[in-house]
Amino acid sequence: MGRKPRNAGAGNGRPVPAPLTHHSPYTFEGQIEQLGMFASGVRRRKGWRRLAGRILALVILLPFLAGIVAVIIQHL
Repeated sequence: MGRKPRNAGAGNGRPVPAPLTHHSPYTFEGQIEQLGMFASGVRRRKGWRRLAGRILALVILLPFLAGIVAVIIQHL
């Protein structure tokens, strides 16, 4: 018996799935890529899932928008 290659499987005989993103999720590029994947998933959904995704996206973006408005108001 020879050694198994490093990416031969997860130890249970199944292959290891490829990562969903090209960049690490801990990098700036990975974060942007994951947000893009979330947005494209929201666009494909219908009904209550689409509404829930849009509300969640708004909840995520609202603090950023509020911060931008606050900085603009401070500098006036």
